[in-house]
Amino acid sequence: MSMILYNYRYRGPYEYDKFILNTMQLVNETDLLEKKLLNGDYGILKKEIDDLNTMIEELTGENCKLQRQLLFSLQIE
Repeated sequence: MSMILYNYRYRGPYEYDKFILNTMQLVNETDLLEKKLLNGDYGILKKEIDDLNTMIEELTGENCKLQRQLLFSLQIE
């Protein structure tokens, strides 16, 4: 992607339109890059990290099996 720098004082309002077009082009390029990252290796890694976080939450959360077993053993005593 190549952006063109403009002299706004010299050219006038047409340069503002070019500036807006360049800004929108930059936004579009950013969106495309984000989609490529999420569909590529980064997306796979992010999904694996999310899966790992849910597993850890299931094992150590408030209502996990170990907590229930501990509560049951305390109620029996």
